[in-house]
Amino acid sequence: MSTIKVDFARLRATAKAKKLSSYKIAKKDGQIAPATIVKILNGSTTPTAVSLKRICDVLDFPIEDAFTTKAAA
Repeated sequence: MSTIKVDFARLRATAKAKKLSSYKIAKKDGQIAPATIVKILNGSTTPTAVSLKRICDVLDFPIEDAFTTKAAA
């Protein structure tokens, strides 16, 4: 059995590589507050599917690449 989780580190790395701060992501998206994006990218809150898709769209990052699969112990 495996667990699917959001790869927050990969999303943060992509945002950093594209020089997009949480504020810039929020401004480009127009729907999600910068504070919420900070929480999502830091992994301190679980994003909705819609929010995750919106962030991935701004980052031009395929949503299927935003997940990691780990085998359950």
